Amino acid sequence: MLQETPVLLVDEATATLDATTAYDVTNAILSMEGLTRIVVTHRMEESLLRRYDKIYVLRSGKLAEAGTFVELMAQKDLFYSLYTVSQN
Repeated sequence: MLQETPVLLVDEATATLDATTAYDVTNAILSMEGLTRIVVTHRMEESLLRRYDKIYVLRSGKLAEAGTFVELMAQKDLFYSLYTVSQN
């Protein structure tokens, strides 16, 4: 099934996994080539976040921000706050 799809949508695919396994699964998803990947996640590992082409941040079900990791961090808005709090 996966071999013939142009789009892979994963919604909290790593939510119940330990940190190491979740990192490995996300890394594998991001390493897949030849398809569009849409990943819904609450995990905030910088090395993985930097690999996303675009990050969309939702607030109350609406799009609040969009950009790369670097762009969103530079804006110092919602994503920056969420990321900074998650690192403590």
